[in-house]
Amino acid sequence: MSDFNFVKISEAQSGLFEVVISRPDAMNALNPEVLGQLSRSLLDLEQKKARVVIFSGEGRAFVAGADISKMKDMNAEQALEFSKMGHGVFNQIEKASFVSIAMVNGFCLGGGLELALSCDLMWTHSKAKFGLPEVGLGLIPGFGGTQRLQKKVGETRAKWMALSGEMFSAKDLKDWGLFCEFTEPEELAAHVMGWAERILKKGPSAQAHVKSLQRSASGLSMDQGLSLEQERFSEIFKGKEHLEGLSAFLEKREAQF
Repeated sequence: MSDFNFVKISEAQSGLFEVVISRPDAMNALNPEVLGQLSRSLLDLEQKKARVVIFSGEGRAFVAGADISKMKDMNAEQALEFSKMGHGVFNQIEKASFVSIAMVNGFCLGGGLELALSCDLMWTHSKAKFGLPEVGLGLIPGFGGTQRLQKKVGETRAKWMALSGEMFSAKDLKDWGLFCEFTEPEELAAHVMGWAERILKKGPSAQAHVKSLQRSASGLSMDQGLSLEQERFSEIFKGKEHLEGLSAFLEKREAQF
């Protein structure tokens, strides 16, 4: 286990890691120290050649937002640096070589929702609460919420959440496309681990290409995106991963990537 005080990393099995935001007394609220530790933990995971990483929070929250006590006395320049720091860390997650999974195990508000949105996949449980409460504090989302949420759930629903500042339950959001599925609380960890293990068995280079292509899709025309997909499809054949995958299929066995 790697311990960054507020961020704890453990390896569940080879290539599969769990990252726990561990500041339960503050409902895992994000401040510059937590964000710095999270950034360093991501570099650590890349060095360890992580394949799949599950993010969760300790206690009854995933992450309940940014640390309000730290923001109260910020001036405009400090607020800009704080926002840039959050954006930088969440961009690290979004662009990481590994597959990132947000296991939303409780309150997922403000910066917590923004963290979850930066992950590739999200699972949650029926009692979890989601929201962007910033407008109720006279603020706006500062770590990517105005951009990533809209791409997940569409403009109208994103505006509903961000302009109302209200909390929504997982059951309220079950048809919004925000997360893959929700379970009962006691089933969440095992359910997410089961999916992580399935994902871990697939081709890592192929997954990295899929992530890159999907990330670039919103900035490209359809023709540009399709052309890039053709190039990446061809590029796969320069390596050896596809040989194992195709051979395993023909030999009716599980591929060993």
